[in-house]
Amino acid sequence: MKPYLQVAAVLTALAAGLAVAAFSWSVVIPSPWLQFPVLIAGLALPLGLLWRLYWPFDSMIPVAAVVSTLVVTVFLGQLLSGYLLDVRGEPQTATVTEYLGTGAKSSGHYVRLADADGDELRDSVRVTEAYAPGANVEILVDPGGWAPPAAADGSRPGGWFPWTAGAAVALLAGLYVLVVRRETGKSPG
Repeated sequence: MKPYLQVAAVLTALAAGLAVAAFSWSVVIPSPWLQFPVLIAGLALPLGLLWRLYWPFDSMIPVAAVVSTLVVTVFLGQLLSGYLLDVRGEPQTATVTEYLGTGAKSSGHYVRLADADGDELRDSVRVTEAYAPGANVEILVDPGGWAPPAAADGSRPGGWFPWTAGAAVALLAGLYVLVVRRETGKSPG
């Protein structure tokens, strides 16, 4: 396969993999237990193609691409939810159904909530103070259903997110192009 076709194949697999992995963080997936397999499937696209085309690796650059993909996918997936709530989140009042306790190093209090119709939300929500069951909490809900609800007073990424995400994906794509150039330079054809 010609090097430019390899670059196109690897970048297409990277784009598809990042899209599937970002989708794994959405609430469209009915169960949190399914998020991990979908995330792995998204990561398997670009990483599997690198493995198939270039194994055994002569340098650590492909390994760096693999590790970078894992890191970028996890952070972008989590930040995307917060960004969607910033852009199009609608405030709603929810009722605490259960207090779950504090997070690691007192990072907040976690509660289970029910919406105005009494339906329990799938994900727990981090709030800034402890609430007893029956208390009302202001949350932001994504009308499109992609982002899980979050406390209205919580911190989320601002307008910097698209630029940061674009830069991270561009750097990741550059790393993949470097892998292809380095690996095709050592092999015939």
